[in-house]
Amino acid sequence: MLTWAAKHRDKPMGQHIMVAISILIIAMCIAYAALKLYDELIHEWLNQNVLIGKKNR
Repeated sequence: MLTWAAKHRDKPMGQHIMVAISILIIAMCIAYAALKLYDELIHEWLNQNVLIGKKNR
């Protein structure tokens, strides 16, 4: 973002804002996808295999 902004100083402020908002939205989508596709699945697997396994001991 900062590199793009530095290279395109002559662009209107609205375009700079749109690029910043786009990057924010993309980052939020990637974070949500990581939560749904990785974190929740690993959390569920750990609960089933590790935590339940300790209760049986």
